[in-house]
Amino acid sequence: MENLQGGTLALEHRYHLDRRISTESLISRYAATQEPFGLPVQVVIFEGLPEAGAEDALIERIRNSAERASHQRMEGVLSVVDFGELERGVPFVIEQSAAGTSLAAVLERRGTLPPTEVVQLVERLAAILERAHKRELFHGALTARWVRLPEGPDAFERATLSFFSVGLTLAELRALPHAALTTDLVDAYAPEIFAGDEAPDPAAADQWALGALAYRALCGVHPYFDDPIDASEGLVRIASEPAPKLEELGVEEAISSVIDRALQRDPARRWPALSDFARELRLAVHGPDPDTAQASPPSPAAAPPAESEALDEQPDATALPQPPRGPTSVSPRPSGYLLTLALALFILSNLGWFFFAMGKPADDAQSQPEGPTAQVLTSGLQIHSEPPGARLYTLSPESGEERLLGATPQALTDFVFEGQQGVDFVLRLEGYQDQTLRVEESLAGQDLRITLQPDDR
Repeated sequence: MENLQGGTLALEHRYHLDRRISTESLISRYAATQEPFGLPVQVVIFEGLPEAGAEDALIERIRNSAERASHQRMEGVLSVVDFGELERGVPFVIEQSAAGTSLAAVLERRGTLPPTEVVQLVERLAAILERAHKRELFHGALTARWVRLPEGPDAFERATLSFFSVGLTLAELRALPHAALTTDLVDAYAPEIFAGDEAPDPAAADQWALGALAYRALCGVHPYFDDPIDASEGLVRIASEPAPKLEELGVEEAISSVIDRALQRDPARRWPALSDFARELRLAVHGPDPDTAQASPPSPAAAPPAESEALDEQPDATALPQPPRGPTSVSPRPSGYLLTLALALFILSNLGWFFFAMGKPADDAQSQPEGPTAQVLTSGLQIHSEPPGARLYTLSPESGEERLLGATPQALTDFVFEGQQGVDFVLRLEGYQDQTLRVEESLAGQDLRITLQPDDR
């Protein structure tokens, strides 16, 4: 369907389509303005339904769901305000909007979020979902694109949700004769839905979707659908395999176990309530509250049972939430900018393997016009450090004091995410001059090239 940006939808009110936010498999989203009041709204157009072979009954179901959702007024929920059809078989839903940007745009820009922000997000969304569930209103399609983040430092604590009960179900998608199950259509569905459960618990399914959202925010990928377009491999895995544990991707075991329980294939093995999920995640990230810890020892978060036991928006950089700059008590996530930096510094701190292959500098080292150059790439690396590599130090900008770092990605990432805007490193290898390197966030995604000069002192 053509881009409708700049057009106007004439219903009881007039909605001017300001810009297209995104186009996905079956729907397009537009930022729009309700005239004559100048109120911001979001227009979701199901433009792919006619080509997919949708019948009138599906259009009527969307209309009924939109009407039911429009009667709900809840804090944290962007309500449906109107419904219409562009032409027969092309329905659209108009929802409230808010200043800020979507969580999908934030994750696209930043890759991952630190655990402290993920806790805030999960607590906020869990509270919204529980209020909705008490009114028998279930989301059914919870993904990052339907989470709105306002501007300001407390954006995750003021997030809002939209698109309640309006999205297509898996049964409806499978009934469309010409619809392909792409990732953006199926990444919010819990495993029991794919298993053909005729009456899945919608509250448990929303908990699974929130767990998948937290999983993606921590490590950068969905637990099953890691290809942004092709869902075929994920469909095979979600039908029979447990979700990979975050612990295997470098996230702390306590945090991993909380998320893992929310992602259990058996709904009965998930957290009893969304509030339990949020509370245990906070404990895993921040530890017990000092006041309550003195009164009585906290009970550890219940570890999830083993699986064998169970049968886009263009973001405004100024509006995006930024990672905290203060210290954190948990290990940062090993992906995005952090993974790039960790791999780079890991290689730099283990340059012994390079010099072992090249030969230790000899007397003729000074006659070489250039020292060896180590190029650090950001993917596909396997490091084997023998003999022991170079030593890596950090420099205090105030006192110039040196600090020896451990030569592992986790040791390096722990240091980098202590809140430094920029970090000065010193690479020291016997026989060569000390080399300094300043690492800024702007280096993310770029190759690093370090030239070591022989020490002629």
